[in-house]
Amino acid sequence: TRRTENLPGHSLAWGLWAEASAMTAGLAETDRHRIARLGAQPLNETEALALLDRALGEDAPALLVPVRLNLAALQGRSQAVPAVLRALVPVRARRQAAVGAAAGSGGGLVERLAAMSESRRAAHLLDLVRTEVAGVLGHRSAATIEPERAFKDLGFDSLTAVELRNRLHAATGLKPAATVVFDHPTSADLARHLRTQIPDLPAAGPEGLLAELDRIEQMLTDVDPTDEKSGDIQRRLTALLARFDEAAGPVEAARVADKIDAATDDEIFAFIDNELG
Repeated sequence: TRRTENLPGHSLAWGLWAEASAMTAGLAETDRHRIARLGAQPLNETEALALLDRALGEDAPALLVPVRLNLAALQGRSQAVPAVLRALVPVRARRQAAVGAAAGSGGGLVERLAAMSESRRAAHLLDLVRTEVAGVLGHRSAATIEPERAFKDLGFDSLTAVELRNRLHAATGLKPAATVVFDHPTSADLARHLRTQIPDLPAAGPEGLLAELDRIEQMLTDVDPTDEKSGDIQRRLTALLARFDEAAGPVEAARVADKIDAATDDEIFAFIDNELG
């Protein structure tokens, strides 16, 4: 408004200063990690004052954003670069980041879960949630995140909750609600919720395997035995069966031993008569 009245005026939207002040005293380490992930680095006092001098120049625009940017961090963001900063990040780098995010989301997760038992699916989703929580909080390892500890007790606020929601969207392809972190307030609760959002997985365990074998059997009827790949298919199936027989051998032997231990003398003699004549 001052400039519309032909008066001098400048508006500076400062980035983070390295030195502690009344404005930054309330920032926790989590907040600083979040700012760094957004591509902003703290300005030391010398840099900040030099920028202030430049901003007060006669030809300076009325609105300036004195901030130190880490362009490498911006280029590596799997999430969308903020619109105001996109001109600073080459299109190619943004596309590569988007491709990397797509490769780790949605279909990839479903495919991995489809090959797991239900217990392994639960464990995998819990590991995924704890990894993303650790990333938001700036922890080096997901092992520091206790599954049953409330996000509030871990230091989450509304900003970190939104960041976690966005990271889960990038990692899973799902679209969690904006309030998902508050509705499911622990890593374990959130992992269970994510499982309910992926309903179209094949049955786990032996039932799921039998269903897959039915599908493979149908596919085999359509394979031309003279096709050059048919030999590869046969070798793969033979190798898989051999591995399964090898794993099942000790189990079957234990079953036979249990039957013999439980058999009466008459049953054992009858078995010998039947087998040896």
